[in-house]
Amino acid sequence: MKYYGCDAHKKYCMFSYMDENGDHGPCLRVSNEKEHFINFLETLPPGSSIAIETVGNYYWMVDAMEKAGHKPKLANSVRAHLELLDQVEAQIKSCEEQIKAVVKETPEMTLLKTIPGVGDILAIVIALEVGDVSRFPRAQKLASYAGTVPRIKDSGGRRY
Repeated sequence: MKYYGCDAHKKYCMFSYMDENGDHGPCLRVSNEKEHFINFLETLPPGSSIAIETVGNYYWMVDAMEKAGHKPKLANSVRAHLELLDQVEAQIKSCEEQIKAVVKETPEMTLLKTIPGVGDILAIVIALEVGDVSRFPRAQKLASYAGTVPRIKDSGGRRY
């Protein structure tokens, strides 16, 4: 049995195969013009498994493979990425819960959370980073400390 791979590019694909012994076949360049692509698929054994990357132009290729009676297998599939995203989101949520369990909410944090877009974690970060806000004589000093104003570097009358 041969397992085919399709490396899809904008104007062409590179096809190759590997058998159950791990032996590789030659790499064949196939034009992405639909007629050429479909003609090539007809040369493959019926029901061939073909691994294909999920790149920008792969949809019609998968359709053509299925119409030709082959079994496309998506590599780097959207489903795999979504599953990975779900796992990362679960880890983030777990970390956030641990942070909230360790850090006692202060009145400053409660006040910070009234700002649109500031939730539990960002309020904790801001409060712990800024500390006692009264150490800044003016709001501009706090904004500068936080890095929310452009920096100006002057030397000898030159601005950098």
